[in-house]
Amino acid sequence: MTLGNYPDLSFAGARIEAREKRTMLDKQRDPLLERRAAVERQRAAIVAHKARGTFRELAEDWYDTEIEGQRLKHPQVPRWHLDNYLLPEFGDRVPADAARLLAKVSKRAPTAANYLPANHADTSRRARRSKRGRRAVSGA
Repeated sequence: MTLGNYPDLSFAGARIEAREKRTMLDKQRDPLLERRAAVERQRAAIVAHKARGTFRELAEDWYDTEIEGQRLKHPQVPRWHLDNYLLPEFGDRVPADAARLLAKVSKRAPTAANYLPANHADTSRRARRSKRGRRAVSGA
């Protein structure tokens, strides 16, 4: 079982931690299994938090990574659609409710509705990825 690397963990700290792990073994508890269980609980908590995330969080994450970093001719257009159509209606809801917005916007503003499915599809992919835990903290 690895306790840590030298610059990050001093020899004195390693001795103390090794003594704690040995005490756990004496009490019939496997420190490696407990560490793995703790990491798995942390991953599950992150995935659960992302699954409960709001549409606003997903949309802002999408905008920050996909729009602001690109050299678009008119980057304000997706921002305008987010601010005027998507976020007011679905900002605090879960992403699954966004399909209803597309139908609602297509009646009110058909031109704007042409842009929304592509943006919504990317946001939905992000939501599905985060639910599957692909973006969870790595490590074992």
